[in-house]
Amino acid sequence: MIVQCCVCKKIRRGPEGSATWSLAAKEDLGPGVSHGYCPKCADKALAQIRNAQGKSVRIPK
Repeated sequence: MIVQCCVCKKIRRGPEGSATWSLAAKEDLGPGVSHGYCPKCADKALAQIRNAQGKSVRIPK
């Protein structure tokens, strides 16, 4: 199965532990495509989530 980053559209090549991420031509992608995050986009997404949690509005009781 091919794993494609849902943000930058790079695909994972190789086993998960030693994978490289690169852009793929449309013809490289077949019906067996799953989506996730590449390491770079995952770091950015987690930073945004942590930042949003720190800025959450607290409603006093």
